[in-house]
Amino acid sequence: MYVKGKAGMYQSNSSMPYKIYMLQGNVSAGVYLLRLKTIKYHTFEPYVSVGASYQQAKFYGYYLPTDDDGKPVSTNYSNTDSPMLGKTGSTFINVTTGVEYQLESDTHMFLHLFAEVNYGILISSQSSNASFNGTTPSNLSALSVGISFGSIR
Repeated sequence: MYVKGKAGMYQSNSSMPYKIYMLQGNVSAGVYLLRLKTIKYHTFEPYVSVGASYQQAKFYGYYLPTDDDGKPVSTNYSNTDSPMLGKTGSTFINVTTGVEYQLESDTHMFLHLFAEVNYGILISSQSSNASFNGTTPSNLSALSVGISFGSIR
């Protein structure tokens, strides 16, 4: 069994007419399926995990009539920063299945390549501005490929 924590920060491209900043965090617990009966090294290790994640997005710009405090949004051409219009937060339950190719696994260090498919189930959603009510991610699935490394004590 294992426990993982992930955190990420994303922002919109500078070519967009408005800015969006997103923070995301995840905690999950999983099990390697081939290790359920005997604990020994396998080159390929399939796994499944279940976890919870939270995603917060902050929206900036001049495209709404009011900001998240209800004040009218007006364009200030002497200021290069857009006002924050509001933020949304969403909580999910995640189910993941994947496989690892274990390049190095000794008693203290590991280096693994992985590919996984993740599906999320929306639990709750909230927003600070009524204009963003109902703003949630529309596709809660992801395919990830990467490298996992670390030290075990």
